[in-house]
Amino acid sequence: MSPRTRLTLLLLPPLAFARLGNSDTPLEAYYWGPNDDTPSGTGKTTIVPAPTLTVDERGFVTCHTPASVTFKDAVGFRPVCPFFELWARRDGETEIPLTPERLSELGLEESQLVWTVRVANLKPYFMTGDPDTAIRAEIVLRGGDPTQRALEGKCDHGAAVPLVPHGRHIPLGCVRLTRPNAGHPEFRLRFTPGNGRFYGPPDVRDKWKGVQLPSDDLFLNPESSWCKWTRTAADPRGWPPGQYAQDGDSVSYGLVDDVCDGIVSCAVADAERHRHLEIVPASARIVVGPPDYAPDRRPIVSLADGLKDRVERHLPDNYFARPNAVGQEVGDLFERVFETLGLINLDVFNDRVDVQENALIALERGIPYHPPAKPAPGVTTRAQADHRAFEPPTATRAMPLPLTERARQYHRRFIVGDVLAELLRKRPDLLREVLREPLSDSPFFDQKMPALMKDASGGPLHLTRRQYHILLCWAAGLAGAKGDAR
Repeated sequence: MSPRTRLTLLLLPPLAFARLGNSDTPLEAYYWGPNDDTPSGTGKTTIVPAPTLTVDERGFVTCHTPASVTFKDAVGFRPVCPFFELWARRDGETEIPLTPERLSELGLEESQLVWTVRVANLKPYFMTGDPDTAIRAEIVLRGGDPTQRALEGKCDHGAAVPLVPHGRHIPLGCVRLTRPNAGHPEFRLRFTPGNGRFYGPPDVRDKWKGVQLPSDDLFLNPESSWCKWTRTAADPRGWPPGQYAQDGDSVSYGLVDDVCDGIVSCAVADAERHRHLEIVPASARIVVGPPDYAPDRRPIVSLADGLKDRVERHLPDNYFARPNAVGQEVGDLFERVFETLGLINLDVFNDRVDVQENALIALERGIPYHPPAKPAPGVTTRAQADHRAFEPPTATRAMPLPLTERARQYHRRFIVGDVLAELLRKRPDLLREVLREPLSDSPFFDQKMPALMKDASGGPLHLTRRQYHILLCWAAGLAGAKGDAR
């Protein structure tokens, strides 16, 4: 008996991000281009249109490169609707896109392809621990059927007190398969996210005065545990406290949005009939988030940085032997710092952390805290306040936000690599002094960089360990230091 051939199905990309939008037109594809370094330019990242796939009413795919990218039209934000493309790999071969022709060579038919999409919004379940609050949707599609199908978020049929009443659902988007054609013979699934709406119980407008939600979206069960849940100081699930809509006593209003995440998979039906093949199903992840309100301003710490920190934290021994590549990575990071500063009012946040955030942190940890005192003329207040961030400079009519402007001017110089390198040659320990060490023991917002910004847990933002290590080693190399700079 001849050995069976292993056929591994793959979905590319293995991880994709959709973004909410209420427009009927998907957002065009784009990528981040070079900085606008023209004499009157902004110096910031540009948006460059990229080849964009569109799907017609029959399910056929075409491709074009738009002249421009429209993030918001007359209807609203345009959603990001990613594609998943089916590939395959046989033993000893490289992966290739799976087409009807290649499928036929394997003795398979398109109708045997079974696509399954499972998504969920588990935020209420994560908070309450009550399985009756879990919202899930599942769709099974057969190859060859390009009909668009809705993802209806519901609670389990056996739920005694379901958050979403039986017979109702929260729209979590829709999916459809495309039809292969001569120009694009690949098998694809397109995911379209929800519109970005909120849903709640009928009495939410009585509890939260001024909230404006359509009556049709207020159908959640007011007896659900999510509509009564409140966090406790020792419960990490509710931290940071502003991550859910709540009243003055931290009791949840019971609101739910239409974001979700889940898994897209593709398998071959009746695979056991094909004795010559061992068919391994494919799977990929889909994550839905809000619109990108500033697409030309790249974050200091992105999801890509987090993933790199997981898989490439320990750099190869010869990494710093490539000064140009390292310099590009460092330069890219400082460009992102400058771009992020274009989104932040540091003067407001500096005041907020002084009188609110740091005071709350000190109170919760039982640490003495003295709020900022109004300084006497010519007298600094730093000695009068614990855990102070920045001394607020004097505002003028010409410069109403002096701290913000000072930071932007300061970091504008550092997008020029030679300027940054020259500074660090003179002060090789500067980065170690000013950077917040990842997972630092200090819970307070202070002058450590990145300053006055929150991370996902509500604490002071810090770079990934990979970013931190690269910066310190790069600075040490400029000064001619030997060994590991960690």
